[in-house]
Parts: sequence; structure tokens; C-alpha cells
Amino acid sequence: MPQSSLFPRRSPVSNVSRRWLFGLAAVLLSLMAVVVLLAAVGSTAQSGVRAYVGGEGLWSKAQKDAILHLKRYIETGSENDWIAYGRELDVTLGDSVARVELERPEADMSVVARGFVTGRNAPEDVSAMAMVFRNFRHIGYIDRAITIWTNADMEIDKLRQTADRIRAAVLAGDNVTIVPLSAELDAANIRLTGFERDFSQTLGEGARWLQGVLLALTAAVVAVLLIIMVALGRLTLGRVRANDIAAAEKLRASEARLRLLLGHLPGIVWTTDERLTITSLSGEGLTRLGIDESSMVGRPVRALLEADVEPEAVSVAHRSALDGIAGGSYSAHVAERSFHVNVEPLTRDKRVIGVIGIGLDQTDRLELEARVERSTRLESIGRLAGGVAHDFNNLLTAITGYSDLLVSALPDGDERHDAEEIRRAARRAADLTGQLLAFGRRSVLKPEVVSPNAVINEMRNMVQRLMGDEIDLEFDLDPATPLVLADPGQLEQVILNLAVNARDAMPDGGRLLIGTRAVRMDGERPGAVPTRVAISVTDTGVGMDEATRARIFEPFYTTKDQGKGTGLGLSTAYGIVGQSGGSIRVTSELGVGTTFTITLAASNPVRSLTTGRGRMPLAWDRPSDPVLVVAEPALPALPTPPTVEPVTAAEPVGLADRATILLAEDEPAVRSLVEHVLRTAGFTVIAAIDGREALDSAQDMGSIDLLLTDVMMPRLNGPDLAAALREQRPDQRVLFMSGFTDDVLGERGITSPDFELLAKPFTPDELVARVRLVLAAPGPVVAVQSGVA
Repeated sequence: MPQSSLFPRRSPVSNVSRRWLFGLAAVLLSLMAVVVLLAAVGSTAQSGVRAYVGGEGLWSKAQKDAILHLKRYIETGSENDWIAYGRELDVTLGDSVARVELERPEADMSVVARGFVTGRNAPEDVSAMAMVFRNFRHIGYIDRAITIWTNADMEIDKLRQTADRIRAAVLAGDNVTIVPLSAELDAANIRLTGFERDFSQTLGEGARWLQGVLLALTAAVVAVLLIIMVALGRLTLGRVRANDIAAAEKLRASEARLRLLLGHLPGIVWTTDERLTITSLSGEGLTRLGIDESSMVGRPVRALLEADVEPEAVSVAHRSALDGIAGGSYSAHVAERSFHVNVEPLTRDKRVIGVIGIGLDQTDRLELEARVERSTRLESIGRLAGGVAHDFNNLLTAITGYSDLLVSALPDGDERHDAEEIRRAARRAADLTGQLLAFGRRSVLKPEVVSPNAVINEMRNMVQRLMGDEIDLEFDLDPATPLVLADPGQLEQVILNLAVNARDAMPDGGRLLIGTRAVRMDGERPGAVPTRVAISVTDTGVGMDEATRARIFEPFYTTKDQGKGTGLGLSTAYGIVGQSGGSIRVTSELGVGTTFTITLAASNPVRSLTTGRGRMPLAWDRPSDPVLVVAEPALPALPTPPTVEPVTAAEPVGLADRATILLAEDEPAVRSLVEHVLRTAGFTVIAAIDGREALDSAQDMGSIDLLLTDVMMPRLNGPDLAAALREQRPDQRVLFMSGFTDDVLGERGITSPDFELLAKPFTPDELVARVRLVLAAPGPVVAVQSGVA
């Protein structure tokens, strides 16, 4: 039977009606929310206006009482009258403080509250008064009232000045000056009375206007609500009639779909009678297992399934279902495949007439769970290896070093043989540690000078498989695209993450375009060699709005359904691009699509000090962390790193024979071994138990030819120690030692391409050879950045 007949599509009219229904319901809910909002705003606004009117009366009484006490003070010269004047004046000043604070863009509501309460307003009215002021400030009536309030506050300031002159005259007994000042008080009282009258009238007019506007808006919204409710009623009645007419047809279609679903179910469904004899059998699992339905009908159910654990589990579960007990389940297998079986009572008219069972094929899931369990165990081993590597490597350094010294010092014989066995065991342990670390993938970026086009071409088949048949995959790779300095594996990961994100944005298919091109930055002259490389990934998916674009690179942020995304894909891409010295930007439009553009610096290979191969730039030429941009990126060009010729650790020459070495190592056994080996090799060694002691020792030392330091130490770590010394001694050579894994060192900015790093465990010969190699190199070997943890 064709699928279209079993799953009939709704008619266009039905779809339109459904959309209208949902749309009208949404508008209805929105308008109801508007009504509630208008009521809340209106209530708050009316409360605020009433509070202002009441506050005006308190303000008026306070200013009049203040003038009255001031006149008494003129007559009596009593200090009590002066204090009473100040107390009443503070009421008007409190309101003034609140007004001034509310006019600020970011008002401090605690200051506003204190001001209004000082003005003798009720604390519960403060929020309403502040809301009216800030939200209706630019409405004509409220604006005029606030202007009157401001002018009245200016008049109060003049009153304060007059009061200060009156106090000075009273204290001086200057009656001549007091007379005009008293008249000025009367004039001020008249002006303030006018302000009070105008303020009350204006607020009253504003309150009536606001009430009228809110009533009109509410009436309009209610009218629209009534219209929508009528429309919804008519549409609902029409839908009910249509549903009644189509009910019988839907029932028949549902039965056909059920038969189809049972026939294609990835499992087996069966029914039995009360004697547990199979009465029906269906499911795609029958074809997969090669079972003929007709050969099983009429046979006992135990002939179909065999329980994994208890042979009687099949009969027990089915008999329990016959007794009306639901939820029976067990694990079983058929033809070497595992099934999870659920059985339920089969009822008719509330009477159990048999059993219905369903067995779902769990073979693939169980195999996947086993693989996940294995992967989890492997990851645990890797984490364990990384966690113990530092201390274990310190111990192996001491064991290996001292065993080497013993072998060198002992004559042939049993004791020398024992020492050699110790050395061999230590080296086997070191090899095992290295294998565990490699197994756990505890590594960092390994940058190379690579072609972005070559990296993308190698990914074509993999990306095509990920996209499937519904997405058209296209490439636009400019042959003139320059090389970049990046980890090719991590660059693949970035492009892959962006491609997967694009695929998820095109559930109904679309077009994915991956392109490369050379770009020039603003200000670069035309025709100049491009300094940047742009890699773009463009899709025709659903797009993103501004809010989504603003958070798209946040860790754990995802717009996918729960369980369908971790929210780490794009944040991982952002971090990798940033660690590679580049930037990533996104442009998107809803319904049109999205473009991610990665910008990396064009690069030329720089030979390593010891290998001559391409390497990552040193700390002095590493760019800063990336900044998310929404226009063409404008990153600073990478300065050209110094080119040095590779040197070897051949015979020691010059400085390598007579060097003074400052040693910083917090592990006593390692420190003692290194000091002994280097002194034996002819070097002058100053040993310190940590970075702080080493830095203190350096203050009293003359020339320090080499700083040999552990990376992680208490009080002051190795990178910070090196940075502090280089501030005093810019040409200071540095050699780091560490037993940490690469990922831990990478978090602290210590990676082998950037720094001279001697990995623990090492032998005395390796130590001496590396020290001589660093001492023989021209100029400072490493640039150290301060603040490395």
C-alpha cells in the first residue's frame, strides 16, 4: 500500500485553519497580557500621582512651617526656633535629593528612597513615585510638574541663603538688615505658594489625562479580545464539525497505519491466547531473523523466545500477564540476537483473553554500551596517567640518574650487574609512562605550516558523508590562498564542527559552501602580499537572530533540543582558532542562512632551534587571544620571528665548559641528582628549593649563564621565575624541566616548540648534553611571559 494513502496529508484548508487557530490564540493571550499590564501600570501610576499630590501637601506644610519658625527666630533669637526651621526645611530638601537622583541615567534607588522618606512620604509609595517620574517624565503634564518642582527647589535654595543672612544678622544684632530680609521671606512664601498651587493643578490634569488614555487603551484591547473570541468560537465549531465528518475515515487510516507500523517494527510483536499459544506474529524482526510467521502461529510462546537467565522466565512473565499483572519483562535471545521483552495483559471488555508481547532488538545498543564502557575505562586510564605523571617522572628521574651514576662508578661484578638491572627497570618504567600518556592522548597543539586548501581537500569525502544526500556540498578554494601556521588535525576539527553545525541548521536539506581566499587588512596598499587567510563555511539553513549570535560561542550554549547537542562544538572551534592566533566571526539572517569566517595569519615556516623544521612562533611573536568580530577582522600582523640556524649538542665549547648554573627544583632527590651531575661535569651550580629562593639567590650572584628550573614549584613557579630574571637580565638563557604531561604544560604556556624543555625522566648524559646545547646556542634561548601559572 503506498505510504501516501496510509499517512494522508492534511488539506491546505486544514493547515490554514490550524495556523489561524494558533495565531488567534497567541494574539488572544498577548492581548490579555496587555490588559493585565495596562491595569498594573495604571494602578501604579495612579498610586504614584496620588503620592505626589499628598507629598506636595507635606512639602507645602513643611516650607510654610520653616518660614514661620524663621520669623519667630527673627523675633526671639531662640536657638530652638532656628533648629525647628532647619528640621522643616530638611523635608523639602529630601524631596529635592530624590528628584535630582531620579534625573540621573542610572538612578540609585536607595538614595531616592531616603530622599522621599525624608520628605515624609510613605515608604510603600516610593516605588510608584519613582516609576511615574522615570516612565512618564517626557509626557507634557508630568514634565511641566517636574519643571515646577525644580523651580520650587531653586526657590528653596534662595530661602536657605536668606535664612543664613538672617541668622548672621540676628547673631550680630543688626536690626537694620533684618527688616528687608523679613520682607524677603514674605515674598518667598508667596512665590512658593504659587509653585505649590501650579504643581497640584498640573498633577491633577496629568492624572485625569493618564486615566483617560489607559481607559481608552483598555477599551480598545477588550474590543479586540471580543472579536478574537468570536472568531475563535466560529473556527472551533467548524473544526468540530469537520472532525466529526472525518472521524470514520481517520479510524480506518489509523488501522492501516498500525498494520504498516507493526509490519515494519524493528522487533517482534505477538499475541497469545489463554493457553499461551501464539495467535499472531508480526514485525520486521521476523524477516531479519528468518522466521516464518505461519510456522510459529499455533505453537507455544516458549518456542519463539529463550530467556537469557532463567528458562522459566518466559512462562512466568506470560502467566503473570494472564493474571492481569502488567509490566512483566525479561531479556531473551532469538537466533543469536538479544531482545528486551515486555508483556502485558490482552483484554477485551475488561476481561483478560491472552497476552500481548513486544520484543525489541537490543543487540546494537548493547554493543554500543560496551564500546562506551571501554572508551570510558580508557579515558580513565589516560586521566590517571596524566595525574600521576609528574610525581612518577620525578621519582624515575632520581632512580634513573642515580642508577646511571652507580653503573659508571662500580667495577664489573655482581653489584654493577644489580645497578644495571635497576637502570633497566627504571627505563622500562619510563617507557611505560610514555606509552600510557600517548594512549591517553594528553597532548597539545602541534602547529605546522600547512595549506588550508590541502587540509580541506583531504576532508572532502568525510564531510560529504556527514552531509548526506539532502545537502549539496560545494567548495570554492582559491589556488592563491597562502599557507598558515596551524595544527592540521585541529584545523580539520574546526571545519568539521562548523560543517556539522551547518548540517543541523538544514533539517530539510540545503547547500553548504566551504571556501578559502587571501585577504588584506584595512590600510594595506593594493597589490601587497596578503597577510591573512579567510576560511568560510556558509549554509542556507534557518539562520540566527541577534540574541543567538551574541551567545553562539559560549560554552554549553545550544539551540538544539535536549540531548541533541552539548553546546561545545562552536566554543571548541572558537578556542582552537584563538589558540592558533586567529579570529572567527559569524554573520547570519533568519530564513537565509549563516556564514562562519575563520581568519588566520599567512605564515612562512621558521626553522626550529634544534630540528630545523617549521615551528610555532616564540612567545615574543605570539598574537593575543582572539576577539569575536562582526566586521572584517583587523588583527595585528605577526612580526617576523628571528631565523636561527640549527645547532647540535656536539663537543662542548667556550661557555659550555665554565658556566654558572642557577638550579631551582622543589623535589629533593631530583635537585640533589642534578646538582651532583652538573658539578661532576665541571659546572658551577647554585641550588635552590623553589623559585622564590632561586630569585633571592640571584640578587647576590654575578653572571648566571643558565637558569635550570622546574616548571611547577611552590611559592614561585618556573615561568614566573624566568620572567623575573629576564627583567633584570634580558639575555638570560633558560632551560625548563618538568614531569607534567603536555596538556598541563600547554595550559601554562609551556610547549616544546616554544621553549627549551627537558622532559622528566632524563639520564645524566641527557641532562649534560641538553645543558651544553642551550649554553652553546647564540642569544637568549627562550622568551618567557610573566604570569604563567
